[in-house]
Amino acid sequence: MSKFSRASGILALFVPAVLSGCGWFDYEDREPWRAQVEAACFARNLVKLSPLIQEVDEIEGKGVCGLDRPLKVAALEDGTVRIGGRAVVMSCPMTAALERWVKDSVMPAAYARYGVPVVEIKTFGTYNCRTRNNVPGARLSEHAFANAFDFAGAVLANGYTVTVKRGWRGGEADRAFLRQIHVGACGPFSTVLGPGSDGKHEDHLHLDLARHNAKGTYRYCRPKIDAPPPASYPPTFQVGPDGGVPVAAADPDPWPRTLPEPTPAAAVPLPQASPVPQASTYPPQTAPTPPAPVQQPPGCPPGYVCTPVTPDAVGPAALGWSRGADAVDPGVTGSLGEPYSDE
Repeated sequence: MSKFSRASGILALFVPAVLSGCGWFDYEDREPWRAQVEAACFARNLVKLSPLIQEVDEIEGKGVCGLDRPLKVAALEDGTVRIGGRAVVMSCPMTAALERWVKDSVMPAAYARYGVPVVEIKTFGTYNCRTRNNVPGARLSEHAFANAFDFAGAVLANGYTVTVKRGWRGGEADRAFLRQIHVGACGPFSTVLGPGSDGKHEDHLHLDLARHNAKGTYRYCRPKIDAPPPASYPPTFQVGPDGGVPVAAADPDPWPRTLPEPTPAAAVPLPQASPVPQASTYPPQTAPTPPAPVQQPPGCPPGYVCTPVTPDAVGPAALGWSRGADAVDPGVTGSLGEPYSDE
């Protein structure tokens, strides 16, 4: 064997290992189901496009990273919940799942625990062409397909910010809120990883739509926690950890609470109604005097009212009416069996 042949063989073995360690993912194919669920999402109009959610050009990352029809998302819930300080790129199914989670879990939890809505959700990122946990040679992360969202916290309408890093083991209201939305995420998303799952998600919730079985019905949610007890209604408030900002306190009473029976009031006789005075008229009204019979001119047939015709008469006067202010046009107004980990 020539020196050239030996060198070529060594290079053939060495190059794939180097490329895999450097993040070049040519050895892994993009699964067909990704294009299928993406096409179905657009066909079913699961995401409403708007100036805040726009379709952008195809992402062609290294190897198989990227997606065919990405969305640039600046806000959710018709613009009432912005995403961080700038728009992020996500797949259509991921955007639809995030909308559903915010509407069905995040907003109700915020009202229940704090009494105010969420106006912003903070994220550590969506699209990133890398392997899971950035481990060389590992399988690709769902972030490599913009099919994941790292939730870091939320900003409330009163200015208070709750974060996963401080709130998961923080005040009672924060703990209850974050656990409630963690449990609520295990449904819209197939993967939910939070503090206590694997040591790599202590400051955020990792949410993605990975396929853990052939049909995509399996949910992998860690840690396994129970939903917190319902909050009091209306929420009671305490001073927040940032000082001076009211946040909801946990309800110390068991739920459901039994309300006391109302005490019947003593019977009190109703006051007698006073007679309503009759309105007087001034001056005193008298019966009208019937008009005197009108004398008809000679030759007028019986039963007719005749009016003499003068030389200036040219017919009856034109009918008329007063004209008010012009109307104003208001216009139109718009009103799985093995551990799964991925940072």
